[in-house]
Amino acid sequence: MPAATRLLCLGASILLAVAGQTAHADAHGLPTTYVVSRDPGILPEGITVQRNGTMYVSSDGTGRLFRGRVGNSDLQPFVAQDVEARQSTRGVHTDSRGDVFSVGGTSLTVHNSRGRLLATRTAPNGPLGAPDLNDLVITKNAVYVTDWANPVVLRADLRGDRVGPLVPWLEAQLPVVR
Repeated sequence: MPAATRLLCLGASILLAVAGQTAHADAHGLPTTYVVSRDPGILPEGITVQRNGTMYVSSDGTGRLFRGRVGNSDLQPFVAQDVEARQSTRGVHTDSRGDVFSVGGTSLTVHNSRGRLLATRTAPNGPLGAPDLNDLVITKNAVYVTDWANPVVLRADLRGDRVGPLVPWLEAQLPVVR
């Protein structure tokens, strides 16, 4: 099975596996179902899987992050400084160094693989009001973040281990209805 197909199946399995049953293995030795948490109200939202098999899943319901390995069906809480102050974490991705970028509410946070907070960036208000960050993508020089409460894509420059401020990068020029 191609790697992209396995990752897509893995993502679908994780999002379906909140209630937790014992997982069976597929033909490749990977669990067919993953358990993010057995706690109520987790609401898995975002997922990223690194080339080394480490995966992170975000919780829209609590703001927490969970980490696991593709060969193990149970994920564990990823203890990340200040992430639980955010009541919802939606998007999560990692960069080439293994740093964990996540967004939710008004903030983008960056943690190292041990959970130490490296950066927090707060999004500015958009044309419709307070931001509500939803998803992100990381490139070599920037991180781009969607704000689903406003017709805006934000950008923060990346220079080495420095993360610049979140600034509007793309804004829909639509009539604003309030």
